[in-house]
Amino acid sequence: VMGKITVETCEIEGLKIIHPESITYSNIALIVLMCVGWFSGCLNYLFSQGSIMTKMVTDSVRKNYVLNTILQVVLIIIPMITTPYVSRMLGVDNVGRYSYSVAMVTYFVLVATLGTSSYGQRKIAYVRDNMDKLSQEFWNVFLFRITTSFLALIFYIFYLFISNSINALNIIVSLNIINVAFDTTWFFQGIENFRSVVSRNLFIKLLNLFTIF
Repeated sequence: VMGKITVETCEIEGLKIIHPESITYSNIALIVLMCVGWFSGCLNYLFSQGSIMTKMVTDSVRKNYVLNTILQVVLIIIPMITTPYVSRMLGVDNVGRYSYSVAMVTYFVLVATLGTSSYGQRKIAYVRDNMDKLSQEFWNVFLFRITTSFLALIFYIFYLFISNSINALNIIVSLNIINVAFDTTWFFQGIENFRSVVSRNLFIKLLNLFTIF
Protein backbone atom coordinates (compact mmCIF):
# COMPACT_ATOMS: atom_id res chain seq x y z
CA VAL A 1 0.00 0.00 0.00
CA MET A 2 2.79 2.36 0.91
CA GLY A 3 4.67 1.62 -2.29
CA LYS A 4 8.11 0.29 -2.89
CA ILE A 5 10.89 2.00 -0.97
CA THR A 6 13.83 3.00 -3.15
CA VAL A 7 17.10 4.43 -1.93
CA GLU A 8 19.27 6.57 -4.16
CA THR A 9 22.91 7.08 -3.26
CA CYS A 10 25.66 9.29 -4.49
CA GLU A 11 29.41 9.29 -4.02
CA ILE A 12 30.99 12.36 -2.39
CA GLU A 13 34.70 12.08 -1.78
CA GLY A 14 34.44 8.34 -1.35
CA LEU A 15 31.50 8.52 1.10
CA LYS A 16 28.22 6.85 0.26
CA ILE A 17 25.24 8.87 1.46
CA ILE A 18 21.47 8.76 1.01
CA HIS A 19 20.16 11.33 -1.41
CA PRO A 20 17.62 13.66 0.32
CA GLU A 21 15.14 13.42 -2.54
CA SER A 22 14.83 9.63 -2.03
CA ILE A 23 13.10 10.19 1.31
CA THR A 24 9.39 9.94 0.62
CA TYR A 25 6.56 11.32 2.69
CA SER A 26 4.90 7.91 2.65
CA ASN A 27 7.83 6.57 4.66
CA ILE A 28 7.52 9.49 7.05
CA ALA A 29 3.80 8.84 7.43
CA LEU A 30 4.50 5.20 8.27
CA ILE A 31 6.98 6.16 10.98
CA VAL A 32 4.59 8.79 12.37
CA LEU A 33 1.80 6.20 12.56
CA MET A 34 4.13 3.83 14.39
CA CYS A 35 5.03 6.56 16.91
CA VAL A 36 1.36 7.45 17.41
CA GLY A 37 0.52 3.80 17.95
CA TRP A 38 3.30 3.42 20.50
CA PHE A 39 2.19 6.59 22.27
CA SER A 40 -1.44 5.44 22.36
CA GLY A 41 -0.36 2.10 23.79
CA CYS A 42 1.60 3.85 26.56
CA LEU A 43 -1.39 6.01 27.47
CA ASN A 44 -3.73 3.03 27.41
CA TYR A 45 -1.45 1.03 29.68
CA LEU A 46 -0.92 3.98 32.01
CA PHE A 47 -4.60 4.76 32.56
CA SER A 48 -5.90 1.19 32.48
CA GLN A 49 -3.97 -0.01 35.49
CA GLY A 50 -6.32 1.67 37.98
CA SER A 51 -5.52 0.68 41.54
CA ILE A 52 -2.10 -0.70 40.67
CA MET A 53 -0.92 2.65 39.31
CA THR A 54 -2.53 4.43 42.26
CA LYS A 55 -0.39 2.41 44.63
CA MET A 56 2.81 2.77 42.65
CA VAL A 57 2.81 6.43 41.64
CA THR A 58 1.08 9.64 42.63
CA ASP A 59 -1.10 11.75 40.37
CA SER A 60 1.75 14.24 39.99
CA VAL A 61 4.15 11.63 38.71
CA ARG A 62 1.50 10.26 36.34
CA LYS A 63 0.84 13.72 34.92
CA ASN A 64 4.55 14.44 34.52
CA TYR A 65 5.03 11.12 32.76
CA VAL A 66 2.26 11.85 30.27
CA LEU A 67 3.51 15.38 29.59
CA ASN A 68 7.09 14.22 29.13
CA THR A 69 5.94 11.43 26.79
CA ILE A 70 4.00 13.91 24.66
CA LEU A 71 7.06 16.14 24.41
CA GLN A 72 9.37 13.27 23.44
CA VAL A 73 6.98 12.09 20.71
CA VAL A 74 6.75 15.61 19.28
CA LEU A 75 10.56 15.92 19.34
CA ILE A 76 10.76 12.70 17.30
CA ILE A 77 8.03 13.51 14.77
CA ILE A 78 8.90 17.13 13.90
CA PRO A 79 12.49 16.43 12.69
CA MET A 80 11.18 13.60 10.49
CA ILE A 81 8.86 16.10 8.83
CA THR A 82 11.28 19.01 8.47
CA THR A 83 14.59 17.24 7.69
CA PRO A 84 13.72 15.99 4.16
CA TYR A 85 12.27 19.39 3.20
CA VAL A 86 15.19 21.40 4.61
CA SER A 87 17.72 19.04 3.02
CA ARG A 88 16.06 19.39 -0.38
CA MET A 89 15.88 23.19 -0.14
CA LEU A 90 19.41 23.82 1.18
CA GLY A 91 21.27 21.15 -0.73
CA VAL A 92 24.09 18.88 0.39
CA ASP A 93 26.76 21.59 0.73
CA ASN A 94 24.72 23.96 2.88
CA VAL A 95 23.43 21.18 5.11
CA GLY A 96 27.01 20.09 5.62
CA ARG A 97 28.12 23.60 6.57
CA TYR A 98 25.24 23.95 9.02
CA SER A 99 25.88 20.54 10.60
CA TYR A 100 29.58 21.34 11.04
CA SER A 101 28.85 24.72 12.65
CA VAL A 102 26.32 23.20 15.06
CA ALA A 103 28.70 20.36 15.91
CA MET A 104 31.49 22.81 16.78
CA VAL A 105 29.33 25.11 18.88
CA THR A 106 27.99 22.09 20.78
CA TYR A 107 31.41 21.64 22.43
CA PHE A 108 31.22 25.17 23.81
CA VAL A 109 27.61 24.62 24.90
CA LEU A 110 28.86 21.67 26.98
CA VAL A 111 31.41 23.99 28.61
CA ALA A 112 28.69 26.56 29.31
CA THR A 113 26.36 23.94 30.81
CA LEU A 114 29.10 22.20 32.83
CA GLY A 115 26.68 19.70 34.34
CA THR A 116 24.53 22.39 35.96
CA SER A 117 21.29 21.07 34.44
CA SER A 118 21.24 17.89 36.53
CA TYR A 119 22.97 19.57 39.48
CA GLY A 120 20.52 22.49 39.55
CA GLN A 121 17.52 20.20 39.17
CA ARG A 122 18.70 18.09 42.12
CA LYS A 123 19.43 21.08 44.38
CA ILE A 124 16.06 22.67 43.61
CA ALA A 125 14.25 19.40 44.32
CA TYR A 126 15.89 19.19 47.76
CA VAL A 127 14.76 22.65 48.91
CA ARG A 128 11.56 23.24 46.91
CA ASP A 129 9.47 23.40 50.11
CA ASN A 130 11.67 26.12 51.64
CA MET A 131 11.20 29.40 49.76
CA ASP A 132 14.32 31.07 51.20
CA LYS A 133 16.64 28.21 50.33
CA LEU A 134 14.85 27.73 47.03
CA SER A 135 15.55 31.34 46.04
CA GLN A 136 19.16 31.05 47.19
CA GLU A 137 19.85 27.85 45.24
CA PHE A 138 18.16 29.25 42.13
CA TRP A 139 20.32 32.37 42.05
CA ASN A 140 23.48 30.36 42.82
CA VAL A 141 22.94 28.07 39.84
CA PHE A 142 21.59 30.83 37.57
CA LEU A 143 24.57 33.17 38.15
CA PHE A 144 26.99 30.29 37.75
CA ARG A 145 25.46 29.40 34.36
CA ILE A 146 25.70 33.05 33.27
CA THR A 147 29.40 33.04 34.19
CA THR A 148 30.20 29.77 32.40
CA SER A 149 28.17 30.85 29.36
CA PHE A 150 30.08 34.13 29.15
CA LEU A 151 33.42 32.30 29.34
CA ALA A 152 32.31 29.73 26.76
CA LEU A 153 31.22 32.54 24.42
CA ILE A 154 34.62 34.22 24.78
CA PHE A 155 36.36 30.93 23.95
CA TYR A 156 34.09 30.42 20.95
CA ILE A 157 34.79 33.88 19.57
CA PHE A 158 38.53 33.24 20.05
CA TYR A 159 38.14 29.95 18.17
CA LEU A 160 36.41 31.74 15.28
CA PHE A 161 39.28 34.23 15.05
CA ILE A 162 42.10 31.68 15.06
CA SER A 163 40.27 29.43 12.58
CA ASN A 164 39.24 32.36 10.35
CA SER A 165 35.61 31.16 10.55
CA ILE A 166 33.78 34.38 11.31
CA ASN A 167 30.62 34.37 9.22
CA ALA A 168 26.88 34.87 9.65
CA LEU A 169 26.16 31.17 10.20
CA ASN A 170 28.66 30.76 13.03
CA ILE A 171 27.45 33.95 14.68
CA ILE A 172 23.85 32.74 14.56
CA VAL A 173 24.61 29.32 16.05
CA SER A 174 26.53 31.04 18.87
CA LEU A 175 23.10 31.97 20.25
CA ASN A 176 22.99 28.39 21.53
CA ILE A 177 25.69 29.36 24.05
CA ILE A 178 23.77 32.44 25.18
CA ASN A 179 20.64 30.32 25.50
CA VAL A 180 22.33 28.24 28.21
CA ALA A 181 22.59 31.28 30.49
CA PHE A 182 18.88 32.03 30.39
CA ASP A 183 17.48 28.51 30.15
CA THR A 184 15.69 27.73 33.44
CA THR A 185 14.31 24.33 32.47
CA TRP A 186 16.29 22.77 35.32
CA PHE A 187 14.37 24.93 37.81
CA PHE A 188 10.93 23.86 36.60
CA GLN A 189 12.05 20.24 36.51
CA GLY A 190 13.29 20.57 40.08
CA ILE A 191 9.92 21.81 41.32
CA GLU A 192 8.20 19.20 39.09
CA ASN A 193 6.36 21.79 37.03
CA PHE A 194 6.56 19.90 33.75
CA ARG A 195 3.54 21.71 32.36
CA SER A 196 5.60 24.89 31.89
CA VAL A 197 8.50 22.98 30.35
CA VAL A 198 6.33 21.02 27.92
CA SER A 199 4.17 24.02 26.97
CA ARG A 200 7.18 26.18 26.18
CA ASN A 201 8.95 23.48 24.18
CA LEU A 202 5.83 22.59 22.23
CA PHE A 203 5.22 26.25 21.39
CA ILE A 204 8.80 26.73 20.19
CA LYS A 205 8.81 23.52 18.13
CA LEU A 206 5.49 24.28 16.48
CA LEU A 207 6.58 27.85 15.77
CA ASN A 208 9.79 26.49 14.24
CA LEU A 209 7.75 24.08 12.10
CA PHE A 210 5.49 26.92 10.93
CA THR A 211 8.41 29.21 9.99
CA ILE A 212 10.15 26.45 8.00
CA PHE A 213 7.16 25.86 5.76
